[in-house]
Amino acid sequence: MVFFTNLEQVHNYNTRAAANQSYYLPKARTNYGLLNIRFQGPKVWNSIAKEMKLCATLKGFKEKFKTEILCQY
Repeated sequence: MVFFTNLEQVHNYNTRAAANQSYYLPKARTNYGLLNIRFQGPKVWNSIAKEMKLCATLKGFKEKFKTEILCQY
């Protein structure tokens, strides 16, 4: 079972969102569906800046993500 689908697998052509390493956001018919990990996971990942997605290490990603979140408040 696949939780997340790359946009490259959805379209046969190159799109701007696929170039940003984004995931396909499935349709949610109910509020329960909006809270599901299959919807929230791609939603959060797609909202992250491209520079952070391209981090070489997990530690670097965590540090950049943490500073990004803290700067919003």
